[in-house]
Amino acid sequence: ATFVEIYCDKLRDLLVPASSTGAHSGERMLTPRRGTGTSHADSERLLTPRRSAAAAANDSSSQQGEDGGPSVEIREDRRGNISLEGAQAWTLDSVEAALECVQHGARARATGSTAMNSTSSRSHAVFTLSVETHVTDQRSLRGSTYSAKLHFVDLAGSEDTKRAHTEGGRQKEGIHINLGLHHLNQVMSSLSAQERHGLQSHVNYRNSKLTRLLKDSLGGNSRTLMIACVSPLPADA
Repeated sequence: ATFVEIYCDKLRDLLVPASSTGAHSGERMLTPRRGTGTSHADSERLLTPRRSAAAAANDSSSQQGEDGGPSVEIREDRRGNISLEGAQAWTLDSVEAALECVQHGARARATGSTAMNSTSSRSHAVFTLSVETHVTDQRSLRGSTYSAKLHFVDLAGSEDTKRAHTEGGRQKEGIHINLGLHHLNQVMSSLSAQERHGLQSHVNYRNSKLTRLLKDSLGGNSRTLMIACVSPLPADA
């Protein structure tokens, strides 16, 4: 599992271990929950970092982001699979461990006060679960591996600068939030047009980090479910 936020068009790892986050380490300590009947050893096993040999070899020379954590970059392989270079991946053994990751990342996420919301989200956040299933044919004893990726995306709401009374850094955050939503809307519209009219037009995923990160989960045989929070106030129409 990985959990990142896109803040002002920069990727931040929300699950960075305490030793890598400098002044913010106290806020980012991963503490697995221990339920009834769970030993200390079991609770530590719920959240274990998963690092490839190549990633571990590059740790000493990896760049740091502006918040002191490792720099996170989006990478795409020859098959079009998207991955996050520099983000800490965690192996989860239970639903409780997944919820622990979500809660921990949510606490580390960028928030700020505006005239419309005292705890406004200032970023788009993406929690990703990569799932693998191994199936063995009982007759041939040959094994097959099936993999899937689940993105849980929390989009920051579009922001009216005048109504939110934002300026300076807050205004810049709102501009990047709106740009990300705009480019996501463009991608979804292009994909929808392809499905309705059979058009093979170019879909520009590279306009924003949000759409590029979700590229292999928006088209093809992927399924998307959106839950929208809509205000009933006429002033918000």
